[in-house]
Amino acid sequence: EKLSNKTEEQVGLDVYITTLFLEIESYIATISSIDSKFSKKINKWTVLFKDTMMNHIESGSTLKIGQSHGDLTPGNLLVKSDEIIIIDWERTRKRIIGFDQLTLILRSRQDKSNFLKQLIDYFDMKDANLKSPIFGNIDLSLVVSNFETQPENVRTYISIYVLEELVYYLEENCCGPMNVITDGLRQFFFEIQTIEDVLY
Repeated sequence: EKLSNKTEEQVGLDVYITTLFLEIESYIATISSIDSKFSKKINKWTVLFKDTMMNHIESGSTLKIGQSHGDLTPGNLLVKSDEIIIIDWERTRKRIIGFDQLTLILRSRQDKSNFLKQLIDYFDMKDANLKSPIFGNIDLSLVVSNFETQPENVRTYISIYVLEELVYYLEENCCGPMNVITDGLRQFFFEIQTIEDVLY
């Protein structure tokens, strides 16, 4: 939180989203020779998602971003006595405020259990007593401080989180010699498809 707050800046929502989509398109082009069928599937979804998002952005809308670790998972936390050391900073960059907290709380990189759908259900308050293994008693509304709490704004936040996570996985596939799409990217894309009705 200290890192993101000290580096916080306000950016245009449309510009930021456009930049994310350009990154995604660039990565898809790079990995298309690995698995053309899967790459085409992601590309088709990306085009539809982009059109949907851009049509719902109000002129002048802004977004808070700040420097983030990018891969804040239990495996990158070393606990020594009363000190916690965060390691593996090679994926650091500016992302939405709360990105690292969501990644850590959701355990999205470790436990694949429809975490995106659970996240949406949490904010929709379909079950006021929702007590999933992921959320416990954590108030996730504190994480999404970028927006007011209206449902459409929460969905915008989740949509941006989805895009930034997709960038993470695509970048992972483009780093180093790989001849197959990673399980992480395939699983994450499956997670996206489970919440398409909300994203669109």
